[in-house]
Order: sequence, then structure tokens, then C-alpha cells
Amino acid sequence: MDEVRLILPCGFENTYGSLRNGENVKRCMMCEDEDLIVQDILNKPRNRLRLKERELEIEIENMRKLNEKISSAKQNPSQYVEKSYERIFNQLELRKDEVKRELNKEIDDYYNKLRSNLEAEKLLSIRNLEQNSIEEISLLNFKIEKTDIDNANELRERLKLIESNLEKINKRCDELNEIIQNVDAGLKKQFVFFEYQIDMKKIFGEITEIVSKFNFKQKSILNGHKGSVWCLENVDENRVLSGSTDEKIKLWDLNKAKCIKTYTGHTAEVYFLCMLNKELFASGSNDDTIKIWNVKNGECLKTLTNHENSVCCLKLFSNNKLVSSSDDRTIKIWNYATGECLRTLIGHNHWVYYIEEGPRNTIISGSYDYTIKIWNIDSGKNLKTLQGHQKGVVCLKLVNSKKLASGSSDKTIKIWNLETGECLNTFFGHSDDVNMLAILKSGHLVSCSNDKTIKIWNIDSGECIKTIFGHTDSILSLILTKNEDIITASDDSKIIVWSKFV
Repeated sequence: MDEVRLILPCGFENTYGSLRNGENVKRCMMCEDEDLIVQDILNKPRNRLRLKERELEIEIENMRKLNEKISSAKQNPSQYVEKSYERIFNQLELRKDEVKRELNKEIDDYYNKLRSNLEAEKLLSIRNLEQNSIEEISLLNFKIEKTDIDNANELRERLKLIESNLEKINKRCDELNEIIQNVDAGLKKQFVFFEYQIDMKKIFGEITEIVSKFNFKQKSILNGHKGSVWCLENVDENRVLSGSTDEKIKLWDLNKAKCIKTYTGHTAEVYFLCMLNKELFASGSNDDTIKIWNVKNGECLKTLTNHENSVCCLKLFSNNKLVSSSDDRTIKIWNYATGECLRTLIGHNHWVYYIEEGPRNTIISGSYDYTIKIWNIDSGKNLKTLQGHQKGVVCLKLVNSKKLASGSSDKTIKIWNLETGECLNTFFGHSDDVNMLAILKSGHLVSCSNDKTIKIWNIDSGECIKTIFGHTDSILSLILTKNEDIITASDDSKIIVWSKFV
């Protein structure tokens, strides 16, 4: 459709793609003498005819391809169906091997941990015995004065001597029992195991139907910010937070499409938001600070000031630590309850624009130095660097424990193997910076861009299967709700909620 040439009021012609991808009101790019209202141009009868004629051609071609596909299938139905199942069977086999390897490793690691602890305890028992020789406290060296008892004349005196010796014997027996317990320490151990049920669906996965058609419509538009809306964060099923260049954070009721609270305190653009628990959230700003807020009363409880430049991204990791990245080229790990900066990771040589929690105790970071780095959380060591983007890395999304998706200013999305660092695929389709990524339950990747579009991708093939239009400026952020509505935030100051329907 983009190549269809449409007639402008001045008599010149331009393509549908050039008109559609611009502002709704723009200066005529041909004569430069008048402003064009794009919708009016599209509604002109001759232009509508040209668009419909092209639409008819496209649909006829689609129908021809479908007929060819059906004819091909009828010639050898068995072979055709077998081929259609080939990919899913291959995926099933690969997943089986992958799960086996992961489970075997988990079992071996846990077994080795238990055995290592027992070996350490055994060596300690041996050392204790070597240091306190049995001979030194043996009963052989313990003398009982039996003759004193026999020589005692009075009954009371004999009784007193016997009680005294009993006390000594009991004390010495306690000492010996303690040593014996060390000698027989292994006998005090028992192996206890619990009945359990493995949830194979969660571990292995399941087979679902691929949704071949994604239809989204605008459910509501949230207006209220006076500047670009940079970030979004889900609070619960019905509420969402937004941050803006107007320095404000707003809380929205999605059912009512209404702002129900405004948080003020930052002195520059709000770039990122992160829920910490049901009551608290964090915000990162161009004023170089991170603020901790009470959702309900709007109070700013704490301000973290360790960064030396804009705070670009915030993530709460599974260890309950807050992790931030900044234009100061660092990544910081925080105890958000105390405000203490626990560790600073240094290694990028440009803005660190995005972070994601990786598998096996790692942080994944994307930077304007064109690289993605993988770090060990505890040591702060850079474990691996992924290279391939031609411009800055703007966003990341963990696909699974082995794969990562990244979006860049080079207009592409890349899929990476985290273990090898290999780029598995590159998705082309956006015509400007890719700003945010999300993954639907179906496994499809969702992206938004400065080109004003949302795209839905087949993550295996890299095919763009849906493009959604609606914003009139760059789409800066994107999140999914629990029921998989898409919410987008834009430079046009609007937040749009998109509802999926079939």
C-alpha cells in the first residue's frame, strides 16, 4: 500500500507511505507552498479509489497464493501435513534434551553441595579426635579409690566416698560420651526426603496454538501529562503509573481512564518507574536521583543520590535488590530500604540505557557503546560482552534462560544466545529507534519505536505479523497488562490502552 501514489491539492503526487508516516498536518513536501491535512487527502474520491484498487490487487494476489497452497497440499496431503509438524517436533526434542541437562545439573549441584557439607563435618570430627586423644581421657587413667571406701569405718563416711566417686565417674562418662559422639558423628545423621509432585508444564512447557491474527483496537486514551510520556509501570490489574518530561508521575485508573493521583518531587524528566512491593515504587530521573514513593499517600520516603548523571533504568531483582543504570556509564545495586549503594559495576564507555535480570545470578546491560554486557551480581565481574548492533542498545527483554532480545537505535531487534554470545537473528521492519520490548503469552515479541508504530513479531522466524498505528509521535514505552492489553506512552503526551480481540 505504501507505494500507491496519491494526488495532492497542488496537483503533484506523493506516495501513501510518505503521507501516512508523517504528521497529520504538514507542509507540502512537493510544492512547499501550503499545509496538508493528511486525512483530507486520503478521503478525496480519486485517492480513495487508488487505495481501494491497490487493496483489491493485494487481496487477489493473497487469494491466488492461498489457492496454490491448497492445491499443493492436495497433491500429497501426508507429506504436506508431516512437514507442517516438523518444526514443533524438533522444538519438542530440543526442549526435552535441554530440560534433561538442566535437571541433571540441578540434581548434581544439590547432591554435591550435600556431600561437600558432610565431608567437611567428617574432617572436623577427625581433627577434633586427633587434637583430644582418647588416651588422655581414658578410664585407664582414672583412678577410683576403692580401698578408701573399704577402710572407712562409719557408714556415713563410706556413703560419702561412694557418692564422691559416682560424681567423678558421671563427669568422666559425660566427657567420654562427647568424644564418642564425635567418633560416631555420622550415625547421628539421617537423610530425610519429602514427597513431591513435579509440575512438568511449568518446567517443560506446553504446546499452544499460534495466534495467527492480532487485532488490537484503542480501548482508551489517557490524557493529563503536559510533556512526553517516557515510562509506564503496572501497579495492579487496574492501575498503572506513568512518568513524563513534565517532571510528574501520575497514577491512572484504567477502568475509568482517569488520573487518580499525581506525585511531584523530581526536578527533571522522569525516565523510569519500578514497583518494589504493593505499597512502594521507585522512580529514576534526569535530575540524577532515584526516589522511593508510597503509592497510596504519594509521600516521597527516600531519595538516592549516588549517580552522577541521569538515571535511565530501574529493575527490582529476585534478591529484592534495586538495580539502576545511568548516563554516568555505571550500574548500581541498592538496598532500597536503607538507601545504601551496595555495589557499582563499571565497564561500559557510554550511557547504560537498560538493564535486565539474567539467569544464574547475572545482570544484563545495554549501552550506547553499542554493546550488551553480562555481569555477575556478587562479584561485579563482566562475564561476557555481546557485540553486533551498529548503534546504541536501547532496550532488552529476556526471552528465556538461554535467549535475549535487544532493541537498538540502529532500527533493528536482535535475538541472542546468552551462553555463546551468538546473534541468532536480526529483525528488520522499524524505520527508527526501537524503544521497548515485551513478550506475549503466545511467545510473540512486541516492540515500539520512534517510527510511531507497535509491531508484533514471530520470535522464531523474525517475521513481523502485525503493525499497529495510532500515536502521532515517537512511542517511548510499552507494557502489557495481565490480560495482555498493550499500553503505550508517547512523545505526543498520550497514553493509549490497546485491547486485543479476535
